[in-house]
Amino acid sequence: MKILYATLKELTEEQRSFLADKYRVDRSTPIPDKEMAERYNMTQLDYMNMRKRYERLFYRQLEKALDYYKGERA
Repeated sequence: MKILYATLKELTEEQRSFLADKYRVDRSTPIPDKEMAERYNMTQLDYMNMRKRYERLFYRQLEKALDYYKGERA
């Protein structure tokens, strides 16, 4: 959990909220991009591009956190 929180801390509140709206844990499956685009009043393409940009940022920060905490997991 420490790695997840360290990663999320590096995102802005807007980025965290945007991704949480799609992937919130209390749902069994993510909400489809088409539906999320409608909620955000965006085209589906614009929504997908923003989601992918935020996901890439999340994964880059996740890699950094994994490297940082590598010794603690051994």
